[in-house]
Amino acid sequence: MVPAVAQMTISEPQIREYILGALDSPVAGEIDRRLFIDPQFAEEVFAIEEELLRDYDRDTLPAEVKRQFETRLSVDSVLRTKLEHVRSLSAALEEPVHLRAAAPPPKPADRALWAWLRTPRFAWGLTLVLAGTCAWLAVRNTRLADQVLAIQADDARRAAAAAALPATEPAARLPQFELSPVLTMAKSHARLLLIPTTAHDVQVLLAQRTKTDPGARFLAILQNPDAEELWSGPAAAAGGRVVATLPAERLSAGDYLLVLQMSLPAGTYREIETYTFAVVRR
Repeated sequence: MVPAVAQMTISEPQIREYILGALDSPVAGEIDRRLFIDPQFAEEVFAIEEELLRDYDRDTLPAEVKRQFETRLSVDSVLRTKLEHVRSLSAALEEPVHLRAAAPPPKPADRALWAWLRTPRFAWGLTLVLAGTCAWLAVRNTRLADQVLAIQADDARRAAAAAALPATEPAARLPQFELSPVLTMAKSHARLLLIPTTAHDVQVLLAQRTKTDPGARFLAILQNPDAEELWSGPAAAAGGRVVATLPAERLSAGDYLLVLQMSLPAGTYREIETYTFAVVRR
């Protein structure tokens, strides 16, 4: 059999000194150990501590003991919390009997837990946890700062690259003209189109006298005065008119005919309007 280890005898004055923080380390360490494993001993320590708290609240402690107790209160937040509970209990006891609510007595397990929370072992463990948390937060903040700097650097590179690109000129406005169907082929009735030499395309809005089907397709045919075809392309109905876009390179200075054809159900086209105009390039 393993011989039993002799247990150190701890007196009430030593427990009071332990609570006041004035006890030698060997005995204090033994009290810490027994608080953790001996609920009955923890109950005894808790009772003595409660008595000191009541005496301090009543201001009946000797001057030296009061000074030691206040020093311990200044560094022990758990003890300060217990003092607030004692003061609340004292205030409640001063109320009329019919206003006091009966409170259940504290359980031994709760008292042992409170006593263990005051031990240096718990304080040291809590310190390690807080230190680890602070270290993790520092590393995380460093990584976030690096990511922000990388994003800012990338934005700066993109801005510099955009600034280095040559400035593009705004797209030239597409010249646009309205044409009406001719009643006579006389040149005096031809519409004059002033087309810039820089234009690539010209848009003509063609009015109609002939009623067209909603789903009809249109074909625009550009001709010279001798009715020779120079260009042909699709046109589209828009806002009661037909819009055709003509290539400006086909429109040198001179006179032109524009024939508008409409599709038939059989898939062929028939001529519905003719327009005349003259072009001047400038």
